[in-house]
Amino acid sequence: MLGLPSAASLNHLLQGAPWALERLAGHAGKIVAMKFGPVALRFTIEAGGKLSTDKSESRADVTIDIPPPLLIRAMTQGRTALNDAAISGDPALAQTLAFIAQHLHWDYEEDLSKVVGDIAAHRIGSTARDIGNWANDSVASYLQMSKDFWTEERPTVAKSQDVAAFVASVDELRDAVARLEKRIELMGKNARRS
Repeated sequence: MLGLPSAASLNHLLQGAPWALERLAGHAGKIVAMKFGPVALRFTIEAGGKLSTDKSESRADVTIDIPPPLLIRAMTQGRTALNDAAISGDPALAQTLAFIAQHLHWDYEEDLSKVVGDIAAHRIGSTARDIGNWANDSVASYLQMSKDFWTEERPTVAKSQDVAAFVASVDELRDAVARLEKRIELMGKNARRS
């Protein structure tokens, strides 16, 4: 699978964020397992907060399970999709990892500028952002068109306001039936008295 993080790539990101290394250093010696569908990666947190690849058979202190559909959602919806990842194990370490994942940002233009220069890196970064925005807009447009198609042109899916109106009508009918039952009951009592 392309794009899976290695210890070296994660350490490169962490080096640009001393606060993240400091937080991880408090969990030195612990093992983190990351599962991307059938692929599993394991890392040990070193004393300074850096990560090393773990090849031991020891039980992981924290396991982060990111199924492939969630990984795809994260690519289109951003980090918020990763909130649905299944995390189990040491709660303090899990909270630390979640915080770092939410606040750690990769300045890819800075890294790219070392290879192609500042101007080219900025243009590549700008193009990448434009493509990302276009992809997000395209997905949003497709979802809106699909919703319109299934609710307007081929109404096989009910609109939320139609469902709400139906529920209100059922509630109104239920209340009317209850009132009618009470009237019939009262009429029956009055007929027996007479």
